[in-house]
This record gives sequence, structure tokens and C-alpha cells, in this order.
Amino acid sequence: MNQLDRKRPYGQVFGSSTVGYEQDGKSFDHDGNELPSPRDIVQAKKDKAAAKSEPDQVAAQLGA
Repeated sequence: MNQLDRKRPYGQVFGSSTVGYEQDGKSFDHDGNELPSPRDIVQAKKDKAAAKSEPDQVAAQLGA
């Protein structure tokens, strides 16, 4: 994740409790830390679900 570069143009976001700034199409919190994109959040959920189901598949193959 990146940090907001305050030396380059950026926009301040009003009305959001999470997003404070935007720069280069990315969102940053009020401390300047990059926030994950919605696509990243969906992918992380898919990865978590896949990791959760993998042991069950192994157990099924082993007859447990």
C-alpha cells in the first residue's frame, strides 16, 4: 500500500468517514494511508473463502 504524496496534486474528500483524500484514482484515509479498492476487498474475501474450503477438500479425499 502507498502513502499520499502531499507534494503532488490530490483531492480532499468531504462527507466520508473513511476516505479523506484521493490521488491518481486511489483513496487514502485521513492519515494519508492508501485504502484497499473494492476490487481488492472482494478478492481478499474470495481468497479467504478458498483457503477455508481447501482443508475440507483434503479431509474429504482422506476420508475424514
